[in-house]
Amino acid sequence: MDEVTLYFVRGRGRGHALAALDVARKLPGPVEFVSYATGARVLREHGVTVWDLRLKENPDLFSVRERAGKWIVRRRPSLLVAHEEFEALEAAARAGVVSIGVTDWFLPDENDWRMKSLGLAREVWMLEEPGVYPEPSYLLEKVKYRGPALRPLACRRKNREKMRREMGFGKSDFVVALFVYPGRRTEQRAPLRRLLQEAVGRLECRGKKIVLYNRDGDADFCRTMLVADVGITKGNRNLVLEMGKMGLPSISVDYGLNTIDSYRVRQCSWNQTIEYGDLTVGRLVAALSVAI
Repeated sequence: MDEVTLYFVRGRGRGHALAALDVARKLPGPVEFVSYATGARVLREHGVTVWDLRLKENPDLFSVRERAGKWIVRRRPSLLVAHEEFEALEAAARAGVVSIGVTDWFLPDENDWRMKSLGLAREVWMLEEPGVYPEPSYLLEKVKYRGPALRPLACRRKNREKMRREMGFGKSDFVVALFVYPGRRTEQRAPLRRLLQEAVGRLECRGKKIVLYNRDGDADFCRTMLVADVGITKGNRNLVLEMGKMGLPSISVDYGLNTIDSYRVRQCSWNQTIEYGDLTVGRLVAALSVAI
């Protein structure tokens, strides 16, 4: 058995990989990452070595379990960490490898297979504050709270006015930042940008501006949040938490596609949630007016 930690990271989207980079700093080294699709790409972008499972963005459970098992046999790690890659915890248990499960949510259904798989781990690292989610009864002695794992924010609020000048915004401008994945299905079928443009046009304030941030990359992410007066996202809980960390009021449009996002963003005092069925230009105007 090698004295190596094998860190399996869910490959869907950027968030899991970005959080894993922070978690990995607290693990015994050396750490080898295992991921696929967007997760593997993000890890490589940040200069770490990653074993790519060559799976699609949303792979079937059997493929993940099978390939995770093969990598465990190949590398024979002393510790396996699974970042919302629950199938890897099952593979580790079958191979007799000690594991740590990493998540930032629990489900109320204790019989859910993902919650049951966390029970196979020696510890469960919860990337949230205590009390946000009820703990499954069989995890009570295993859960270690680590706080939200958000991407580092290089910008500071004290530099806001300087940054606004550098980006061409006046002191009285009202800047709305829209954070979306332009290629995502919800933006193609139900584009938020068009409604937002009409809503901003109806606001009674000077210098109304919209900044569109393409979430397919991290460039200028912090700058965009820093110069904005309000940020809008499609229900993503991590973005809402990051905006709160920056002190930025937020609006999240909930499409009902992610129950964890829907639950978490409603607990954030700085955030207004609009359900997609209630999304109109008038509703957006009312929400934006709160931030003026």
